[in-house]
Amino acid sequence: MKTAKFEILGLEIPIGKFQEYHDDGLVLYIPFKAEELSETYASKGGIPPCLYALNPSGLAVSHESGIWPFKTQHVHIFYKKGVCEPEEFYVRAHEETHAISMLGKLGFLERAIKHKLKLKKRFRSLGEELRANVGGAYALLSRGFSVDQIRETRPADSTDIALQILGLQ
Repeated sequence: MKTAKFEILGLEIPIGKFQEYHDDGLVLYIPFKAEELSETYASKGGIPPCLYALNPSGLAVSHESGIWPFKTQHVHIFYKKGVCEPEEFYVRAHEETHAISMLGKLGFLERAIKHKLKLKKRFRSLGEELRANVGGAYALLSRGFSVDQIRETRPADSTDIALQILGLQ
């Protein structure tokens, strides 16, 4: 059976025969890596201009290669070096959560979270970004970081909402 390893979330998940997961690691500039992958997979549409303006901390993208009926889905994550270790873990887990969603395997992460914490809402019912924030907070909690450390790492309303969903508010 083929699996994908999500290091920061601590999960190894079975994936389909025509699915690939790639953790491309640290990059200096997110839009350049996104453009490189777009060229590699000859994706149509190019890179959205807002990506260059935002230059996010990390990104998860999905591309296809091959011809039908053998098209393969390639899900990549990549991220910038964080200011501190908890920030890097959070961003990586956030992007790993997006990747799990793209691969259609959210149930595995939901079960892992429910095994350790109280999940106050159905994971699938959350919006994509909020779900990824829950994944980021979960990864930090699993690694022994406190709620206060998580708030210091990601001081935003979305982090507080993610912690509430995990039953920690």
